[in-house]
Amino acid sequence: MPNTDQHATIRISCLPTNSGEAAHLKIVDLYMTSYERQRIRRRIVAPDGTNLALELPTGTMLQVGQVLHKTQNCIYIVQAAAEEILVIEPRNREEATRIGYLIGNLHRDIVIEEQEILTLWDNALAQRLAREKIPMRREKRAFTGNAPGEHSH
Repeated sequence: MPNTDQHATIRISCLPTNSGEAAHLKIVDLYMTSYERQRIRRRIVAPDGTNLALELPTGTMLQVGQVLHKTQNCIYIVQAAAEEILVIEPRNREEATRIGYLIGNLHRDIVIEEQEILTLWDNALAQRLAREKIPMRREKRAFTGNAPGEHSH
């Protein structure tokens, strides 16, 4: 039965363990930036008007493609929203290694696509790469990696 009360809030305190057969369900994509995928206690208004209240356990990381909620009629899936990223194009293996070192020291996530290394936009990193004359550019596109978070040594 469709959700006729668009003001009702669905509370989500755990993620579905198995999405099961979903071929017949309407897919509702929930576009989130890498930072938003870390925010596990908040409200979301889905594109279909459904109100979702996230109350997920501490440490939960939402992943792109993950089912967030499922009803009899719909399946709500986490997607990557476009955000400012740094697209780096190493010219050789040594340059790629240097880039990995620079980004790794900042504890930043990367995504590798073809000949490109993608990471969230960081002005200081961009300036450092420019000083080393490493080809890069700023773009707005979906980033499937994680935003910087807390870490320990």
